[in-house]
Amino acid sequence: MPYRMLRIWQSFQSVPLWVQVWIAVFLFPVKAASLALTHWETAIWAAFAYAVVSISNVTMLVV
Repeated sequence: MPYRMLRIWQSFQSVPLWVQVWIAVFLFPVKAASLALTHWETAIWAAFAYAVVSISNVTMLVV
């Protein structure tokens, strides 16, 4: 595992358990589901928002 990815994983592991559960069980799947439900107009906007936020967050983590 590259060093940066290891640091990201360690950072995720350092947050409280309830935050890890919230991200892994609720936040990520619900946001990712918006990508699959793009046949509704509101889901297209949700998917767009999810993509913008995800790209910016990943960029900040990697840089």
